[in-house]
Amino acid sequence: LKIHTRPGETIGSEGIATLGQTQQMIVVADVYQDDIANVQLGQLVEITTPVIEGTLQGTVQRIGLQVESQDVVNEDPAANIDAKVVEVHIQMDSEDSQTVAGLTNLQVTTTIQVK
Repeated sequence: LKIHTRPGETIGSEGIATLGQTQQMIVVADVYQDDIANVQLGQLVEITTPVIEGTLQGTVQRIGLQVESQDVVNEDPAANIDAKVVEVHIQMDSEDSQTVAGLTNLQVTTTIQVK
């Protein structure tokens, strides 16, 4: 994904390179603690981003076990910056994984289809 050290350079704390398996992309979504009880494994998820036209698809693969402070910075001055969230891992559909394979760390919006 990224080369940190070139031939002849001293290897730093970041190592030589950052590698990643991009054949099956995973979205890590922050879900508000008040909403996490509605999230279940296997639920369908719609994923959107201004970078890609249309909606991408995925499935809830893992639900975190720890409530943490929100990491994502919101530009909205009225946003709750002290929000508590749980990480939810979403496995993207194979075709959509190929679409975003070159966009690691892309910020997206997720909508989990609750039953």
